[in-house]
Amino acid sequence: MHDDIGANLTKISILSEVAKQKFGNGEAEANNPLSSIARIARESVASMGDIVWAISPRRDSLLDLVRHMREHAEEVFALGDVSLSFGTPRIEQNMRLDIDLRRDVFLIFKEAVNNAARHGQCANVKILFSAASSGLSLLVEDDGVGFASVAEDEGQGLPSMRRRAQMMGGKLYVESGYGHGTTIRLELPIPRRRRRS
Repeated sequence: MHDDIGANLTKISILSEVAKQKFGNGEAEANNPLSSIARIARESVASMGDIVWAISPRRDSLLDLVRHMREHAEEVFALGDVSLSFGTPRIEQNMRLDIDLRRDVFLIFKEAVNNAARHGQCANVKILFSAASSGLSLLVEDDGVGFASVAEDEGQGLPSMRRRAQMMGGKLYVESGYGHGTTIRLELPIPRRRRRS
């Protein structure tokens, strides 16, 4: 399924770019529907890859989650002039995570990183991720423009992140203010699973 749909979405993205070059009428990039089609197709390919990663039983280690998170952050900030710091000060090498937990942790992380990239207008992003028998901790901090607390209700991103954290028995903390950047912190207890033999 992933190969077929992913290949088709990639074709859509490429054909949209070709059509924009051949038949574009000089319309601004942001207003060009062909640009939107190509962007949506690329985002859909990435989402398909995330789904396949999340449900793969071979990707249930904590280290796989860390690698996937790091790859996503590096890809998101690669094109911008943003300094990325990604630290993993405390990681249990043999810890395994179930499908739902690693998917929800990654989706919270992805939303936090994407928000920093799209809306933060930041120069620096710091990510700290630690996990041990006591639980999991994730910090995504940027030095961007920030937002007032009333702005939290304007979109679905933050409420969705909070719901995911609550469903996992954890808590999501958001600190922000205009001109003071944004800090998102997830604290989560981890159910014990088998260790690598």
